[in-house]
Amino acid sequence: MSVTLRVIAAAAGVSKSTVSLALSGNPRTAEATRRHVAAVAERLGYRANAAFTRVMHQIRAGRPVSVQSTLGLLHGFPERNPHLTNAYHGEIVRGAELRAAERGYRLDALWLREPGMTEARLGRIIRARGIVGLFIPRSPEPLALSLDWDSLPAVTMSYTLVEPRLSRVSAHNQQAMLLCLERLCVLGYRRIGLQLDAKFDAHERFQLAAPFLWYQRLIAPRDRVRLLRPGSWTETGFRAWMKQGRPDAIIVTNDRTPGWLARLKLKVPEDVGVVFPDFLEASGSYCRVNHRPERIGAAAIDLLIGQLHRNESGLPRIAKTMYVDVEWCEGNSLRRVGPPRKLDLQDLA
Repeated sequence: MSVTLRVIAAAAGVSKSTVSLALSGNPRTAEATRRHVAAVAERLGYRANAAFTRVMHQIRAGRPVSVQSTLGLLHGFPERNPHLTNAYHGEIVRGAELRAAERGYRLDALWLREPGMTEARLGRIIRARGIVGLFIPRSPEPLALSLDWDSLPAVTMSYTLVEPRLSRVSAHNQQAMLLCLERLCVLGYRRIGLQLDAKFDAHERFQLAAPFLWYQRLIAPRDRVRLLRPGSWTETGFRAWMKQGRPDAIIVTNDRTPGWLARLKLKVPEDVGVVFPDFLEASGSYCRVNHRPERIGAAAIDLLIGQLHRNESGLPRIAKTMYVDVEWCEGNSLRRVGPPRKLDLQDLA
């Protein structure tokens, strides 16, 4: 038997209209009721019919009705299936697929670097597959795309799509840096260095560097470790920076750093503390921040479906940016080195 709103209403002990309002997230329904109905629906295996949901939104808004339920995920990686080799991207795709399925949509993968692919051909493929909305995740290199945006709602991730300007979802990188700094201060570290790759910083619009530079303004000059201009870090440059700055802890965005430290005969955490502010495969045993990339993928799909339900197409007049909170993950790369220091976030306001 299919799981209908009437079945959910009977199991939840509420009316059918309450179920409809709760599952659509209507604010007229109490938060506790929405959670209860959602839990019952999930237990019963309910999946929304995306086409029906979209039609009802269009009918209520007095708009012409169209029925389609396929979303596209367009990536610009050199390889066809980066979700198999890139853990971060793989989690984004997994989260997007799960959320799309929960909302009754199918997610089709599109490869921008497909041999013979042009923007005109990509547009034809999108139309042929009946794709009604496009999610463009973070890519290794900057992208500029010219498609028929007037008929294709789209969202992106981070800042690697430089043209056009779309609404986007991003990990909360400022929060990630503050989590790292707070933890290091609690453990008594004083000379904190930041090893920041240029590509990472540019892709995230300097959201890691900005709070770190503000933090340095709060501490005594003798405790500051010079922040090098983000460039292509080399092992030679890293050695020189370590010798000059003498950091007792480093915040790292380069997964080659553990090997460089080992060749310098520096033990972690005995000689230097190490923390990663982002999701890196090499950082599994290290203290780090988990961006929860599957949540980023899910949030992107929510943002895209919201545009579809509001019948929003064309480039946004005012693009929105949604930040997804990150989480601290404990590891064995830090230790207590001195009395705790408090990082007063009010000073960062």
